[in-house]
Amino acid sequence: MQIARLHIVDLCVVLTLGISLFASIWVENSELSTSITSGLLGYLGGVKLAAQQGIR
Repeated sequence: MQIARLHIVDLCVVLTLGISLFASIWVENSELSTSITSGLLGYLGGVKLAAQQGIR
């Protein structure tokens, strides 16, 4: 299902990782913040690469 070319799964992943990133910053856990940030950037990079190659 898409809403204006936005996948529901992608939206859920980004929102969940964003909320968990803010929570990890709030409790001052820098290792968790770094891991979540790298995971979020990797996921977004993979989505963009798949879109450019026409996989998705």
